[in-house]
Amino acid sequence: GGSENHIRDLSRALVRLGARVSVVHNSALATVDDNFVEEGVEITIRAIFGNRQRENSKSFFQEFLRKGKPLISNRWMATQLSSLGCDLFHQHDLISNYLTSRLLVRTGKPVLLTNHLGEYLLMRKYLPDFVVRPIFAPYDHIIGPSSELNPQDLHNNCSVLWNGFDDRTFNLDPIARKKVRAELDVESDETLVLVPRRWAPTKGVLHAATSARQLKNQKKIKW
Repeated sequence: GGSENHIRDLSRALVRLGARVSVVHNSALATVDDNFVEEGVEITIRAIFGNRQRENSKSFFQEFLRKGKPLISNRWMATQLSSLGCDLFHQHDLISNYLTSRLLVRTGKPVLLTNHLGEYLLMRKYLPDFVVRPIFAPYDHIIGPSSELNPQDLHNNCSVLWNGFDDRTFNLDPIARKKVRAELDVESDETLVLVPRRWAPTKGVLHAATSARQLKNQKKIKW
């Protein structure tokens, strides 16, 4: 999923800079606990109670509730993270490890948040600012991957780090590019538009569909 890819890319970048990176994930999708090292990153997975298979289709509210399930393991998570002797803690979701973040504040180490998911937009839509603002109190710094997810009016230390992609993966050589386009039935002079997002209200898929409808008469664009 999106958060997993973000964490992987961030972890790999930190490892290249010489940092020691440990990722601890409390997962409602895992069936057993696991510990392993991948690309220099120490990974610990904690299986928690929850649905073991992700449904193909979920409402925004169902996704919001699923993100709340890891809250039940917050004390285990805080103990596990504190034992690592980290200089910095980073949470990549607002809801799933919120209680853990409140416990980590007691270590005196900085706690950062990437305000990754649209749960924040749901909160801002239905809750007043004085209710949402204290939720960001545990964090020393907040990163939003877009201006919409940057809560600068609720926290005095925020920044935007825009989403990107790994050009080493998508920058194919001309021969491979031609082969892939042939397999996808895309002509050499057609513009191919890919939308690598899951179907969720906040992921921009509806905007892409609207754009495709407006451009449907242009034969040299394929979605």
